[in-house]
Amino acid sequence: MESYLDSRIESDKHGIVNMDIKDSDASSSTSSKFMTSLCNFLGNKYIALPIILSILAFTMALGTVFGVALRWNQMNSELQRLQSTIDSLKSQQSSPLSLASTSKFVENKRAQASISTGSTYIHWGKKTCGADSQLIYSGFGAGSAAGTATRGGGGTDYLCLPTNPEFNRYDKSKDNAAHSWLYSTEYLSFDLGIFPDHVHGHNVACSVCHSPRSAKTMIPARRSCPIGWTREYEGYLMSSYVSDMKMTYQCVDANPDVISGTQNVTGGSGLYFVSGYCGSWGGLSHCPPYVTAREMTCAICTK
Repeated sequence: MESYLDSRIESDKHGIVNMDIKDSDASSSTSSKFMTSLCNFLGNKYIALPIILSILAFTMALGTVFGVALRWNQMNSELQRLQSTIDSLKSQQSSPLSLASTSKFVENKRAQASISTGSTYIHWGKKTCGADSQLIYSGFGAGSAAGTATRGGGGTDYLCLPTNPEFNRYDKSKDNAAHSWLYSTEYLSFDLGIFPDHVHGHNVACSVCHSPRSAKTMIPARRSCPIGWTREYEGYLMSSYVSDMKMTYQCVDANPDVISGTQNVTGGSGLYFVSGYCGSWGGLSHCPPYVTAREMTCAICTK
């Protein structure tokens, strides 16, 4: 009996072990079959390719969404900045002081640009300048004494002196030696019917002007300027008397201003009309069209 039980127990043990082994083999077989099926599934290009493409499309769509969101934030920041600038400009436009400051700034810039590219000239016979020229200062004409016997020195050009001189060091002894004298310059036009009669004997008015055009020339014996040039003014050619100290030629405005209260009070330098001479001895060679003793015209031209 005991031997029978022992054999049964031993048989049961072997059965249990065999069942465990079979269960383990079944589980391993199932996992192996699943992996094999999965590989076969993914290896099928007709099934795997759409899945891979779907994954890629999803990834790209997700990146696009993030990119749009980032760009939207940037655009929103830029719009806020532009709105702030617009509000600031509106505030400046609503302020009269800001508008005045802006206009002044623009005016100064235009003046600086004009000065840096233009030219200067003396408008003899006038206290003012032309319409598009800027007045630098106005004053009166001056030059060396007219006589040649006792006053032969000094400069040979006429000066336009300002009416508000500034001095530096000077000789307090008022010694008359070692000086070169300046005298006021007068119109010596007489009653020839060219200038009004009241002009004769008055000090010559003048103004220093700035033109926006860079080139300047004085054309004698002409009232007009070449094509492409602008006439600043026209007038008459004038200089010192034929037997006085030699001075430069100046173009004096045809409608001159005078310095009030100065008629026939200086006896200094003078401006006389200049005429051509057509004599056979040393005269002009182009006669006609030049005519003896006919007063010369002139024009100041810029470009």
